[in-house]
Amino acid sequence: EMKVAHFWLFLLFVGCTYGANHEWGNLEKVEIAGYTGQSMEPFLSRDGKWLFFNTLNSGDNTTLMYSHYINSTYATYGGVIGGEANGPVPHLDAVPAMDNNNTFYWVSTRGWPFNYDNLEMGTWDGSVGSVPKSHHVHGNIYIEVFKQNWIISDQEINQDGSLLFYTNSHLTNPPGPVPLFTNISMAVRQPGGAFRVHPKAVQLLANINNHINPKLIRYAPSSLGTKALELYFSMEVPGDSHGTGLFVSKRTSETEPFGVPQQITIPSDGKHYKNPEATTITPDGKLIMFKRDDCESFFVCTKRRIYKMDRLADVPPEALE
Repeated sequence: EMKVAHFWLFLLFVGCTYGANHEWGNLEKVEIAGYTGQSMEPFLSRDGKWLFFNTLNSGDNTTLMYSHYINSTYATYGGVIGGEANGPVPHLDAVPAMDNNNTFYWVSTRGWPFNYDNLEMGTWDGSVGSVPKSHHVHGNIYIEVFKQNWIISDQEINQDGSLLFYTNSHLTNPPGPVPLFTNISMAVRQPGGAFRVHPKAVQLLANINNHINPKLIRYAPSSLGTKALELYFSMEVPGDSHGTGLFVSKRTSETEPFGVPQQITIPSDGKHYKNPEATTITPDGKLIMFKRDDCESFFVCTKRRIYKMDRLADVPPEALE
């Protein structure tokens, strides 16, 4: 009986572990010239012109910003995104993403929780740094349970706008900064523009949501290529001094489930930091950016900054499709 118990403990251990991904290196901070505030949730546009981000996720005045992308470590600040991208204070407008057609998506609390449709979309106009008009993203992607505090906490649209990856988060009551539960899902754009949950979303994302302890908070999905053969996301890592980690899950075709996640190794730069999260990847698959909290001391980490890493290995050609 003791051997049987050890066997089941072994299976439990194996089923809840993940390997390391050593494909990334050359860690450097990204300077946004002309801006000294907090920078979170970076998104690099697929045409390589814009680095979008938002200010501190305070919940009462979180604002979408833009900068002009110059190179992998340098951008010049453009300003607050104009038009209807940012609501009146108090507001949270955050987690920017954009497809190849300049259709701009983001998370917004305007109207929430009275209206659970909390994703917004509009058309980015780079000539004036604005999203002139916006409207809710329509579809069956929202969990609409009155007074249960479900919200889509983050999202990313794929390159051609056909797939939307997003996180349903169940918040505390009253809402707090850390969700009780999260689930990453995916939806397919319909001919009329609405998004419907992918009919096999549960199966395709099973390893991402369940292979590692499903109670752990996972969020901030980001995909490579139109077929999304590589999916990046963030997850809390118990026992890790950094708090969270960057993960990647891969597959060989768009009909296959995503594989067992691997935690991306972040090389040391000699500085103490917390909460690496929110990956964005270039269309060529050679560069990722993410946010981390730089620390003034072991217990005080107040500077949210964007960092980049280069892929050290070759990018599989099929991953770029």
